[in-house]
Amino acid sequence: MRIRDFENGDEEAIAALYETRDARRRVQDGFRWRHVEAPGAFSSPLIRIAEHDDRVVGFAAATRQDLVIDGTNHPAAQLGLGALGRSTGDVDVDTELLESVTERARGAGMAYVYFAAGEKQQPLLEQLGHTFLFEVSARNLYIGLEALSSRLSKRALSPFRKFAKEARRIRTKLTTLPLDDAAFDQVGRLYSNTEVPTAFGIAKSPEYLAWRYRDDPRFDYELLVYKKRAGQGIDAAAFVRRARGETGRTVIHVEEQWTRQTGRRSNAKLFGELAMLGLTEESDVLRCFAPANTSREQALLGLGCIRKKVERVFMVRRLDTEAPELPTPFVAKDLQVSSGDLELYDP
Repeated sequence: MRIRDFENGDEEAIAALYETRDARRRVQDGFRWRHVEAPGAFSSPLIRIAEHDDRVVGFAAATRQDLVIDGTNHPAAQLGLGALGRSTGDVDVDTELLESVTERARGAGMAYVYFAAGEKQQPLLEQLGHTFLFEVSARNLYIGLEALSSRLSKRALSPFRKFAKEARRIRTKLTTLPLDDAAFDQVGRLYSNTEVPTAFGIAKSPEYLAWRYRDDPRFDYELLVYKKRAGQGIDAAAFVRRARGETGRTVIHVEEQWTRQTGRRSNAKLFGELAMLGLTEESDVLRCFAPANTSREQALLGLGCIRKKVERVFMVRRLDTEAPELPTPFVAKDLQVSSGDLELYDP
């Protein structure tokens, strides 16, 4: 087995590592966007390829996305791990790939590397020096009855949908902004205007947000902003995408959210408005995620969101001994980490 740098044309062989046609398509569509064209990508992309008998058997990548710790940015890279768990039978491909790309990130000046790991990946990352910070749980708010009966959903909820539509007509607090440079500049500035410095999060710039939610070739997103009073600035914002789930339900995925005031109440107001929007559009599910024990989780619980499962655990490895050492678990009520940051819906 040999480990080498990424070369143009490797995307097809990388996509072939995935089992489903949909996963292969999304890798082919989004690989260069995710790992090469990101605004924080390195001038020479940190992508390492494992080959055995002239066949690609795995890859690992690191894309620069800085961490914010107690209001201060620190150079960091998010790992992108492909086809973990595969091996040639006599060589641990995963370990060598991860160590190789991590050392490249260290050489590029990164203070941390991090990853939102699945259950099968966590032991390997712990073995390589990553520490657990917090759990990432998916939560669903069911705003339709489609799971029981499409006829019941339409008939029983009809009065509530009419009320919701009228309420939104009378007081338009949630509006859509076009995905243009002006909107991304405006939303990018919001992250520096929170009342309390971010305890922990992913650094967000206008360039990052535009790349993540406008340039993503796989999905279409919408930018929704919430204003409590007209003419007094934005109080909250969210990037969402709509999709149809495997069971046929229409789902609003909340990929990114920001609130000017931290805390459960402000988050609940934003999610409440999003749920009202879903009710008027006859959506079935509002889906979001929250790190454990945060204000966002408390807000979702208060709205009646059902905890589906622990989708990922956020793990980090400190590469620079001068960088802050992070407690495990990391306990903070307000973490600026979203599902869009962690690619929870990627293969």
